[in-house]
Formats: sequence, C-alpha cells, structure tokens
Amino acid sequence: MITVEGFSPLQRELADKIWALESFDKVEEFILGLPRNLRRAAITVRDMLVLANIDEFVAEMPQFPDVEILVDRFRV
Repeated sequence: MITVEGFSPLQRELADKIWALESFDKVEEFILGLPRNLRRAAITVRDMLVLANIDEFVAEMPQFPDVEILVDRFRV
C-alpha cells in the first residue's frame, strides 16, 4: 500500500480517485476532464503517487554493501 504524507483534503480526494482507476490512460483521461483549476493539483498528485510507488519498489530491492561502499567513496 502506498502512503504519501502531507496531502491536503483535496489532494487526498484526488489521490483516491486516481488510485481507483484501472490504467494510466484512464488517469490521463480523468485529469484532462477536470476543470482547469484542478488539473495542476491532479497532475501533482499523480506524480507523487508514481514517485511513492517507485520508492516502495526500490526499498524492496536487495542491498549490495560492496557497491554502496564504492558509491560512498565517490560521493561528494
């Protein structure tokens, strides 16, 4: 389950509606059907849901300590 902290009530409502849609095309259709003043908020919510989904996926990936040590050496 994806969790995004700090959504306003409007953003939470948009997120629930977007999350219930079956495909990315349906999400885009929903967003384009919104009044202009809500479209930007819906796009932001969509993007936040996508990023939260990516974060969850990456968090479940296996860790590679040897690679992390190498990356730390080159981190500025």
